[in-house]
Amino acid sequence: MSHKILVVSHTAFRRVGRTVYIELLNKGYDITIIHPQTLEAADGSIMQHEKKSNDEPLLIALHQTIRNPRIHTYKGLIKKVNEINPQIIILENDPISYLALQLGFLGKNK
Repeated sequence: MSHKILVVSHTAFRRVGRTVYIELLNKGYDITIIHPQTLEAADGSIMQHEKKSNDEPLLIALHQTIRNPRIHTYKGLIKKVNEINPQIIILENDPISYLALQLGFLGKNK
């Protein structure tokens, strides 16, 4: 049985950002991805996430609390992490971001 892996990634908003995780899924890893529901572009327009294809891991789209990637988190994140109960969390974000600290402390308390 493979480890249960949770990925938290703003780049997984698009399929191209999920490519490496599709490969891991094909190799038998149990993967869930949390990504933003929407992203605000530099010009202020709102982009919707790309929907899941049949060959992709489970995707969970959550709303970001604010736009700033250094201090944002996701609404309902802790509840989802506790539901998934992953052995491994992969975070694609700034290593000193609020999200990194939040997930680090959450993992330490398990």
